[in-house]
Amino acid sequence: MTTAEKFSAREAAEFLGLSHNRVRALLLQGRLRGEKVGMAGWIIYRSELERFARLPRRNGRPPVEGEISASGRSRRKSRAAAQEASAGAAS
Repeated sequence: MTTAEKFSAREAAEFLGLSHNRVRALLLQGRLRGEKVGMAGWIIYRSELERFARLPRRNGRPPVEGEISASGRSRRKSRAAAQEASAGAAS
């Protein structure tokens, strides 16, 4: 029987190139799978880290729920301006 390689959250952060806090947040969100150990510890298996590393990544700060991106705001403004222009031309 072989023993799977195990990582702490801090070691997993180094492996993935992320901060320790980001790894903990991913674990709490369920986006990264691990086993909770004790009050503040986590065990993450190498196979899970490799799976997570293969997932496509988006650069930048993750959006906060309910937050509108800058591109979404500018699209809304330009859409509203286009509607006003077409309404003005129609009258």
